[in-house]
Amino acid sequence: MKILAAQLVFAASALAFSTLASVPAMARSKTFHSPKVGGKMLDGCYSWPGPCKSKRQANAFCRRKGFDFAADFEASNEFGAYQAKRLGDGGVCTASCTVMQMVRCSTDEGDDDDDYGDED
Repeated sequence: MKILAAQLVFAASALAFSTLASVPAMARSKTFHSPKVGGKMLDGCYSWPGPCKSKRQANAFCRRKGFDFAADFEASNEFGAYQAKRLGDGGVCTASCTVMQMVRCSTDEGDDDDDYGDED
């Protein structure tokens, strides 16, 4: 009797798994406003020297967050005393930097957007 019960549980589990595996993955996206890396603002440059306002930098940020790519991003030149992190060369800009204002990360071309504020 115990063997029959175990076989039924196994069969039910296998059926449930095969049903879930056949469901197509949903698009996932998330918008990061004023994105940060390690407590520092996200620089718009992937490495120095530029180019800045870089899709490559936005893509690298999204991959760090578990997404496939940056569907959209905004960057602007900022003046002041702060630190902005470059992901390509690991450097930090400390004045007159191009800074990412927003990065929208996605897993595919769909737009299932959750809008989030400042995240580290």
